[in-house]
Amino acid sequence: MADYIWEYVQLWGDETEFKVPEGWEIVEMDESNFGEYLPSIEHLLSMGMKKYMEEGSLKFIRRRPDELEQKMMSMKDGDGTFYIKSMFGTVLATTGDYGVQLEPMDETRPQTKPNQIWKWGQDKAVLRDGTGRWLHTKGEGAGSEMRGYDSNNYNAVTFMFVRVEEDKFLVFGTGNYGRQTVLTVQEGSESLTVTMEEPAPADSEMRQKQLWEIIPYDQHLKVVETSELETYQEKGWRLANYDEVVAGGSHHFDMKAVMSHTKWVQAALKDGSQGGPDDYHTKEYEPDAEFGHAVIIDIPQ
Repeated sequence: MADYIWEYVQLWGDETEFKVPEGWEIVEMDESNFGEYLPSIEHLLSMGMKKYMEEGSLKFIRRRPDELEQKMMSMKDGDGTFYIKSMFGTVLATTGDYGVQLEPMDETRPQTKPNQIWKWGQDKAVLRDGTGRWLHTKGEGAGSEMRGYDSNNYNAVTFMFVRVEEDKFLVFGTGNYGRQTVLTVQEGSESLTVTMEEPAPADSEMRQKQLWEIIPYDQHLKVVETSELETYQEKGWRLANYDEVVAGGSHHFDMKAVMSHTKWVQAALKDGSQGGPDDYHTKEYEPDAEFGHAVIIDIPQ
């Protein structure tokens, strides 16, 4: 069982046929074999599923992962961050007015645009950017415009990455709002927009607008104890200064927790002694400090 990736598909409204992503298979389950599959699907189960399972409108699907999909699974399990890059060379990003757009990828180190960085949240099914916004839709089903909301949204679209071409994926929407549609780039008169649409045939022109690359983002900033500094410096890391920490933002780590739970953060010092964030007072670095911590950054090769 552990050799498979598991997801589920569901019928909505007057739909009569399950839209199973390419390369996946439906696994029929009933009382006689449900216990056998339970360890593999229990992470997908929720209180509201029982009714749909009993009436046959929800089924579980699986496929054997290749090496790339294994990496995607590891990134998901490990709370990894990533870009979602379109075939137009731009990446998915949220905007300050709750919109979703495509932007040139920020390749600075550390990355300075958390609205471009994504990770899995809420039971590893919802996509959340580095500012805390959930990827959601303005409506339901096909044709819905994408939005990025910063409130707790338990009805947010749930997603799965479906590999269909070498390193290319469909960002497949599930659940009530996704309704088995895929993230699609639409070419408008003035700009590109992003919506959820029916999956297009593999040989169609529309298909290229539905393909995405999932590019892992190594965060490059790390919080370590001062006693570990020498070891990390030998591996090519150096101390980050305050400006670099601020530029990196909270999508790198919980800055509030760092400031609250350490006696001082060496990265908040610039040129020896300088004020850090609001209501945080820095101290001079003491090499033998028992509880000292530092924020470090790896050096670009």
